[in-house]
Amino acid sequence: VTLSKEEVLAPWRKDTLRNVFFVATAILILVVLGTLMAQAARRRADAEAAAQQKSDVLEATLEHMDQGLIMFDADVRVQVCNRRALELLDLPASLMRSNPRFEDVKRYEFERGEYGPVDQDFQEWLRTQGFERSLHPFERERPNGTILEVRTAPIADGGAVRTYTDITARKEVEKHIAHMARHDALTELPNRVLLRERL
Repeated sequence: VTLSKEEVLAPWRKDTLRNVFFVATAILILVVLGTLMAQAARRRADAEAAAQQKSDVLEATLEHMDQGLIMFDADVRVQVCNRRALELLDLPASLMRSNPRFEDVKRYEFERGEYGPVDQDFQEWLRTQGFERSLHPFERERPNGTILEVRTAPIADGGAVRTYTDITARKEVEKHIAHMARHDALTELPNRVLLRERL
């Protein structure tokens, strides 16, 4: 009875102010954290969208190249194989999707008769030859008459990218030009150039 209303309510007001301050601080922290999390989620979504777009562009590029492309990792296991490589090498998609080793692909081609009738020494060389990560291109004629130019480029992680280009038409043109240079255009008989070469 002897205390004033302000004196009685002072501790309550003090506790209420402290509680209001803590609640306001907590709300402010939650708002800031929510904003930061939303920004991080937005950045992550943007990064994922950009990565997906790059992946789509890369996949479209690989599928529409006129060259066959196979990428091997450091363990010489197939990581990427485009549609044109499957067509040029006549490989089954199921085999290439299983990320086979280079030796498995070579064994499949050998068993299928890809290298044609060859002597025992060449067969042994094909079986034992490892994957070469050199820049030296070479040509390979398939049993169906297609001539492929094969190029291998090493990559930094120890793997390699191998490309296959169909050069059959170019080889036919070169053969035709060589024939024209050594034969008469009207009679198709050998000319002096061929005679000198034979002599």
